Amino acid sequence: MCNDGAGHCTLRGAIQEVSAAQASSTNIINVPAGIYITTAPLTASKPDAAKDLSIIGTGPAGTVIVDANGGAPHGVFNIGGGGITSLVNLTIQNGASDQGSGIATYLGTLNISLCVITNNHAVAGGNSGGIFINDANAVVSIDRSTVSNNTSPNDAGGIRIAQGTLKITSSAIVNNQASVSIGGGGGILNQATLSVINSTISGNSANYGGGIGTLYNGATTQLANVTMTGNTAQQLYLYLGATSVLSSIIANPIGGANCIGAISSLGHNLDSAASCNFALPSDWINTNPKLAQLANNGGPTLTHALLPGSPAIDQGDNFYSYKYDQRSIGFPRVLGVAADIGAFEGVQVDPIFANGFDVPPTP
Repeated sequence: MCNDGAGHCTLRGAIQEVSAAQASSTNIINVPAGIYITTAPLTASKPDAAKDLSIIGTGPAGTVIVDANGGAPHGVFNIGGGGITSLVNLTIQNGASDQGSGIATYLGTLNISLCVITNNHAVAGGNSGGIFINDANAVVSIDRSTVSNNTSPNDAGGIRIAQGTLKITSSAIVNNQASVSIGGGGGILNQATLSVINSTISGNSANYGGGIGTLYNGATTQLANVTMTGNTAQQLYLYLGATSVLSSIIANPIGGANCIGAISSLGHNLDSAASCNFALPSDWINTNPKLAQLANNGGPTLTHALLPGSPAIDQGDNFYSYKYDQRSIGFPRVLGVAADIGAFEGVQVDPIFANGFDVPPTP
């Protein structure tokens, strides 16, 4: 398939072959390590809902970078049609378009795993620098991935869900920026259905909803075992729709409140102030969670470790029965008598012991 006579195929050519009618029901594109410069969006639009496509990089030992730094400004991936599309072990960067400069998806199922979506920028008049989801039937998952340093001159620096469903697990949404004068949703702008579990939302900025903004009638946002900290303007902003929070840390905003709107607590939450409506007996308010700086504490994504003496230790709820914390395999979700609040389990380990050869993390 897609043979140029020398046994080679471009990434674009391979995707076009899969998008053609003669493609098989299951299609895998294995991409060798390297930097792949695009001059126009890579479009995966499968006309047959029975056709699935996986684009797989080489994993931690090799870097696959899909870079939109060639030609006129353009986005990196446009995902459409039916079936399931999976992006695995890729870095997607330097996209520039009016919507979804890194990834724009319009139908079907999209699974993003072990990817980095970074340094993508919405152009003037546009929004959603990193990822744009815009179809009522679109189902998107982001797992063990990082969405970072994406920008928008309007709304949604990192991710915008205009329509459809997005589930984020074991991921980091960090240092994305929407307009600090007019924009909402620095990390995520939700106008549909969003759930975030076992993840970190940190260092994002916007005029409102620096971490997450939910502002559409009927939109729902659910957070569980999330660490949200250091976002500029309100970290969690609810204008219209519904937002619920379970076993999560919302702390230390920059230049705004932790929460705006009628947030619903499901228990075991920690608010460094008292703006999130956390009023159940298992909730903590006006409490310093004692978080370390965002760092590589193991696993595929950055996390905020808990410092010794953190009140979040053993006070959480592992409602979804996850085996691991945000860092994934090798980092159990429950170390003590109960899960810790937030995305990180245990306390920060001295770097000389971080490989686990000398002493394990303190429960």
